[in-house]
Amino acid sequence: MSGRQLRVATATVRHSVRHSVHHSVRLPHRRERFDADGRLREPGPILAAATSTPDQLAWWAGVLRAARTARP
Repeated sequence: MSGRQLRVATATVRHSVRHSVHHSVRLPHRRERFDADGRLREPGPILAAATSTPDQLAWWAGVLRAARTARP
């Protein structure tokens, strides 16, 4: 693989990772999202975001680990 091909491949992987794992867990209007006891009024969307991001990171970690093992 030439240097130019390697640069293109590296840029493609960076772009894929950056746009695949782009979610974050945000709490806009956080004072309105919790009740007087400190519980989320609508936990569904926040819990979904809180679990999908680590799942995506775990997937990428597995893929990269396998690739490093196959081609150290």
